[in-house]
Amino acid sequence: MAKSFSFFGAALLALLSAVPASGATLLVNGSFESGPLGNPAGSVNGATFDTLTTGSRSWDAYGSLDGWTLASGPGIAVETDRSNNKIDAQDGEHYVGLDVIGNARITQTVALTVGAYTLNLWYSPNTNNAATNGIDFGITGLGSGVATVGTMGARRGEWSQISLNVLVQVAGDYQVYVGAMGASDGRGGYIDNIALTPVPLPAAGLGLLGALGLMAGLRRKRLA
Repeated sequence: MAKSFSFFGAALLALLSAVPASGATLLVNGSFESGPLGNPAGSVNGATFDTLTTGSRSWDAYGSLDGWTLASGPGIAVETDRSNNKIDAQDGEHYVGLDVIGNARITQTVALTVGAYTLNLWYSPNTNNAATNGIDFGITGLGSGVATVGTMGARRGEWSQISLNVLVQVAGDYQVYVGAMGASDGRGGYIDNIALTPVPLPAAGLGLLGALGLMAGLRRKRLA
């Protein structure tokens, strides 16, 4: 039973890879244009988020951002178009460096119904050293991926879009995460414009999803 379940799931995800996502993103503040609640001073430069694009300090690190939680690391380092001559934001004026002051991981919990989804994010390596600029990303319990220099043509000074297709068989709360991996040396990867969007299921996909649900139900009945 487990082998058949895996086969149908893989077949459905393969089918979905050719179907574009649709609708608005389900994530809050995917482009990091909103700061932490209460607009506190940053932990490195003492700058509040609302002054980063105009004040004397053009970047800082925070314990959280609107929609995002710091799961591990010293802080969420928010860069702006003014703070880094290597690259500008992919969307808006702010983006996050996952290893500016040390490796960090951020998460956001989102409620998902049964169906298919695509997680998209824009990534740029800070260096050409794959041992230090990698990131891992995904949705807990649904799927994950890794990006480093060369992934989807990713190069220093440019943004590359990375995508992950997932299938939700049981509605509930799931955790989207993005984190630095490799050496914690201030030379990791940048991320921006993260989106999670539903994918419209074609007729064949609906049939496969129904088969998956039936097989899951039979498996639970047999284990009961």
